[in-house]
Formats: sequence, structure tokens, C-alpha cells
Amino acid sequence: ISVSHYRQAVDDDADNILFLAALGSAQVNAGDTEQALEALQRAEAIDPANLEALCGLGMYYLGIGDNDRALEYLGSALDRKPGNSMIRVNLSIALSNLNRHEEALEHARKAVRSDASNPDAVQTLCNLLTEIGQLDEATALLQKNIRRHPGFGQSYDLLARIRKFSAGDDRFILQAEKALDRGMPAESRWHLSYALGKMHDDRQHYDEAFAHFSQANLLARKDFDVTAFTRRMKSMRSVFSADAVRKYRPLGSRSAQPVFIVGMPRTGTTLMEQMIASHPRAASAGELTDMRQICERIFAPQSRAPSAAQLQSALSGDAARDLAASYLDNLSRGRDDVARIVDKAPVNFQYIGLIAILFPNATIIHAVRNPLDTCLSCYFQNFSKVGWSNDFESLAAVYTSYRETMDYWKRALPEVEILDLSYESLVEEPERQARRMIEACGLDWDDAVLEYSRRRSVIRTASLAQARQPVYRSSRNRWRHYSAHIGELASLLSAYLGEADRDFLAERGVVLRRRARRGWLKRMFKYSDRRAPNRRDDARGNNQTG
Repeated sequence: ISVSHYRQAVDDDADNILFLAALGSAQVNAGDTEQALEALQRAEAIDPANLEALCGLGMYYLGIGDNDRALEYLGSALDRKPGNSMIRVNLSIALSNLNRHEEALEHARKAVRSDASNPDAVQTLCNLLTEIGQLDEATALLQKNIRRHPGFGQSYDLLARIRKFSAGDDRFILQAEKALDRGMPAESRWHLSYALGKMHDDRQHYDEAFAHFSQANLLARKDFDVTAFTRRMKSMRSVFSADAVRKYRPLGSRSAQPVFIVGMPRTGTTLMEQMIASHPRAASAGELTDMRQICERIFAPQSRAPSAAQLQSALSGDAARDLAASYLDNLSRGRDDVARIVDKAPVNFQYIGLIAILFPNATIIHAVRNPLDTCLSCYFQNFSKVGWSNDFESLAAVYTSYRETMDYWKRALPEVEILDLSYESLVEEPERQARRMIEACGLDWDDAVLEYSRRRSVIRTASLAQARQPVYRSSRNRWRHYSAHIGELASLLSAYLGEADRDFLAERGVVLRRRARRGWLKRMFKYSDRRAPNRRDDARGNNQTG
């Protein structure tokens, strides 16, 4: 609504810088980045020093991941208004994204000191404290923020992620549930519902936990085109054929520095990352978006299916080595003195064909976990940038596409070494599996790998609390606590379930329902059309007008 109002205001007064800046900021928040940039640049052209335009452009570049540009604009905005806590909040986020954590923490602390009643400022400081492992201070601040703002769901959510709840927390959980009865924004409500799901899960109240997780996912549901995703994955597999990868591989970088940990989220990727990064000759860059951005650059616009012609054009001449060099610059930022650096972005499973071209000597580790544990853990996680985790059908479709894609890479690219590492095996025999990882990275064994929980590091993933603990086994077969609620998910994933999982479900009376295959349905309708010429003619007419 605000976008339409501001657009009308700009239409009435096209050179009003306040209206332009407000329109651009509203469009940033609405995700309309292209239109937002146009409005904000018009505002900047009228007055390059305007505070609202500087803040808007800072937020725009922060939103698209250009943190260096975001720093420029936000720094200029802070020069004009040093006491503005939200400018410092956004500056701290950009600095943290650039691994400048001490500076980020300084700005976040100053934001809280200047406006302690600002829940967003306190939350940002707590996020940073959690990422660097200062959990006690973060916990105390979150509890204070909740007392001051009982309807601010984000603080409940982070608190639930970084601590375990027990019988002694019943009163706090009851107060949190009562807070749901009050008026609050939808975003706060779904954060609080995710938090309550985790609290009840900790207390082994699984029915109550699932009810809260279900409500959270209903509220947090995002638009996600499953069909487009599946089609794009098929196109990617077609473009990165065995012949194409062999043809372009000699054009890539010879560097062996990158270590890619790929797979689905919630499969132990953070644990694997922390183990490798604990080696004296290794480090971690976290979850980089570079491979996705490179792929989007090659196959833009994203709405079109990737093509072999686009790939050939993008990799001509020295382009492949330039793309690889750009990736390596970001990967090694502040980490030049190590032999291996981990990029722990699970979604890179989509880009293994591209990785094989740009980095023929890279290490690729594929994190594997029980399908039901994987998908249910995604469903229980409050992802900010994942559009497919809020309903079982999308979850199962993405999981199926992931499995098909990994099977394709292994079948079509036998020369690309991919180490499959099971989360269940890793927690059962950590040293043996850790040795396999370190050997795959081409490093000599070091006992520090098993001391990962003592390592001071920045962790910015959903597993930020668990990754600071020694290996624990409680997450294996977690889905069994929820078997009464996941018949639909189990049916959708039935092709990937092992015999033990099937037996357990059968013992609990969960029937795996087979869904009609689309090909069979198409054949059925095609046969019906042959029996009914009039309907066939109608269908042909509809296709033409469509």
C-alpha cells in the first residue's frame, strides 16, 4: 500500500526528493529492486547529500549483497546524522557481511547505547554476539528485550535457537504463548511461533511443537514456483553435459583452495565446515553467494532456461579464469595464508557442473542425511531467504530435484570427485569421517579438527548454537517423534525412504499413499480426447488463444 501511495505522490510532484526517497525505500522493502534503484538515483541526482536518499541507497545495496557500496552510502549518511541508531544498525550488518566483525560490533553497541529502547538495534547486537560465540551476553540482552517488548517475536526466535529449554522454563513458555494472543505484526507472530515450536521440542512436547511450527509456516509462507525451479534444474543438467564440462574444464583456474560443501540445508554442513576450518591450514568463508551470482550472470535473465549458447559465450577467451579469479578474491578475503577455504553454501549442489569447469582441482563434499530428518528440519527452521520450506509439497519437490541433480552429476561427470558424507555416520564415528574429509581436502591429519567446538570463529548459519557444541546424536531420526503428523511428507518422499523408515511408519499406522504420475494423467486425458473429438477441438482452440 505504501508503494502505491508514494508513487502517486511522486506522480504529483516528480522532483520532490523526500517522495522519491520514500518511494525507493518502500520498493526496496517490497523487493522491487529495479524500480527502487531508479527512484533513489533520481533522488540522489537532485541532492547527492540528502539523508533519505543516502539511507535508501545504502539499504538497496545491502539488500542485493553489494556490501561495499552499501558501506559508502551508509557511511555518508552517518556523517550527516551520527546519532541515528538505524544507520548504525545497517552499517553493522554490512560490515559483518564483509567479515569486519569488530567494527560491526562497535557500531551495534553504539546503536544500542544511543537508543536502548529500539528492539531492532538490540536484536542486531544480539545477532552479532551470537555469531561470534558470546552467547551469555546475547542471552541476557534478548531476555531484557523480551521483557521490554513482549510482542517482538524475533528475540524469542533467536533465544530459542541459542539455548535449550527445560521444565524450569514452563512459566516463560506460558508467557510467550500468551503474547501470541496480543496484537503484533505478522512477522513477529511467525518468529514467535517458530520459537515456541523449538521450546516445546526441547521439552519433548512434540504435538504442541508441531502445532506451533505449522502455524509459523502458514504465516511465513513465501511465493515459490516449484515448476520453474524444477525446469531450471533440468536445464542446468542439460547445459552442463559431460561433453561441455570436458570441453571447458581446461579454461578454469588451477587453484585447489576452494572446498565446496553442498547438499540440502540442515544436513550437517556447518559441523563439517567447522571441523575442516579447525585445521591449521584451513579456514571458512561461510555461505557465499558467489557461485549463484556467477551462474545468474552467465544465464541472465533468470526467467529463461539456461542454454549451451549462453555458456559458450560467457566462457569465451579468458572469461572463465576471470570469473574464477573474482570468486577466489572474495573467498580468500582476510584468509590468504591458508591452503584450503570452505564455501559452505548447500545450494551450490545446483552448480557442480560450473564448479567443475571453473575449479577442476576444488574439493567437493556432499552432505547427506535421512530424507525425513532433512525436510522436517528445514520445515522447523525459520529461514529468511528460502522460499520452499514452508509446505511439504514444495519441500518434497525441491528434495526430489536435488537428488536427481546429484545423481546426474555423479553419472555424467565421473571425473569430478565428490565425497559423500553422511551426517549420521559423522556423529556416530566423528574421527573416522573427519579423517575422510581432511584427506579429500589434500591435508595431513591434525587433532585440532576434533576440537572444533573450542575454536573461536564466526558462525552465521541456522546451526550457530549446535556447531559450538561437541558432536551429539540426538538429531538422528528426530522425525520419528513427529510421525503422526508427516504422512503427507513421507508419502511424497517414499521413493527415498529406507526399509527401516518404512517399517517404523507402518508400525505407527502411517500409510504411504502413492500419487498419480503426471505422465499417466496426460496419457489418460489424451485417450479421452481421442474418444471425444469436440473436446479435442475445444482444447486446440484454447491452446491457440492462450
